Amino acid sequence: MRVRSFICLAFFLAAAVLSGCGDGGGGGSSATPAPTATSGLLKLSTSGNANTIGAIEVTVDLPAGVVVQADSTTGEAAAGVVTISGVAAVGVDKLVSAKYTPGTPGRLNMILINTTGFGLGEFATIKFDMAAGGSFPASKDAFAVTAFAAKDLSSNALVGVTAAPASLSAGP
Repeated sequence: MRVRSFICLAFFLAAAVLSGCGDGGGGGSSATPAPTATSGLLKLSTSGNANTIGAIEVTVDLPAGVVVQADSTTGEAAAGVVTISGVAAVGVDKLVSAKYTPGTPGRLNMILINTTGFGLGEFATIKFDMAAGGSFPASKDAFAVTAFAAKDLSSNALVGVTAAPASLSAGP
């Protein structure tokens, strides 16, 4: 009788425990994959020793899969691709112009002029897009400043000033 009672008890307990089992698809949350960035912003910055910078010419090599919007014939970067930012965004007489050369690597050459002058720090923001199949750069170090020159307000070359990528973020 005890064995029979034990077997019945085990059977009912097993039935009670298993009655909550289903196909495993209910109630749990599923992770939504993070959206893939299709554009980004790269900020450039100067460092070194300079009193006042009046003009900068800089060339930035872009990593594979990164492009900027530009005229396909002239290479002139579209409005808003390069903007004056940070310490260079002072005064009213300032200008930035950029030319994009597609390739491996893609290359963006820009000239920035500010007649008021500015100090060291962030000076430009580049808006870029991801080419089809491209992946968002792992860090700002994927971009390289390959040429740089700075001049003072009298167009004299400034020695001891360098430029580098300062920050990278997913764009709007």
